[in-house]
Amino acid sequence: MQHKQDLHTLQEKVTRVIMVSSLRSRRRRQTARDIQAATLRLARRHGFDVVTTGMIAAEAQVSVRTFFNYYANKEAAAVGETPEFSDEAICAFVEGTGSLHDDLARLMRTHLIQEDVNRGAIHDMIALSEEAPRLMSLFEDHLRVLRSSVASILSHRLPETDALTLDLLSQIVIAALRQAVQLWAAQDEKDIGTCVDATLERLTALCRLVCETE
Repeated sequence: MQHKQDLHTLQEKVTRVIMVSSLRSRRRRQTARDIQAATLRLARRHGFDVVTTGMIAAEAQVSVRTFFNYYANKEAAAVGETPEFSDEAICAFVEGTGSLHDDLARLMRTHLIQEDVNRGAIHDMIALSEEAPRLMSLFEDHLRVLRSSVASILSHRLPETDALTLDLLSQIVIAALRQAVQLWAAQDEKDIGTCVDATLERLTALCRLVCETE
C-alpha cells in the first residue's frame, strides 16, 4: 500500500515538473516572438538600419539584457528563432501507418499550425530581406538546421534508406514548406493547410512528370 502511495506521489511530482517546464518553454517562445515582432514593426516604421537593440527592447517591453538572452543582434531578432517540430508531431509521423505523402502533409500542416505563422510577419520579413540582404544568410541558416531535423525524422520513418536519399528528400520537404508559406502569404483567402495540400499536389505532379517514360 505504501509503495503505491509513494509511486503515486512520484508520478504527481513528475507531472508538475513537466507542466512547469512546458509553461516556461511557452513563455520563452512567446518572449522570443514578441521581440521579433517588435523588430519587424520598428523596421517597417523607421527602416532597419536605423533600428537599435535598445529601441527593440523598449518596443518589446523587455530589458536590453533580456534581449541579448534571446538574440545576438538585431539581425537575428528580425529572422527569429529556428522553428522546431514538436515531439508529438514527430512521433505521429515516425509511427504513422499512412502513405508517406499523407503523413508528410500532416507533419507539415501540424508544424505550420503549431508555429502559428503570422501572415503580416511573413510580408514584413520578405520586404526586410530586400532592404537588408544580409538577413537572407541567417534565414538560410535556419533552413539548413530545419533540413537537418527533417532528415533525422525521415531516418526514423525510413531506417533502410541511405543518407544521400534522405538528404535529398529533406531538401524537397523544406522547399515544399517554403513554397506553402509563400503561397499562403500571397493569398489572404487561403488557410495554411490548403496551401500545404496544394504544394504537395504540385510535388506529386512533378514526380509523375520526372518519372514519365515514352
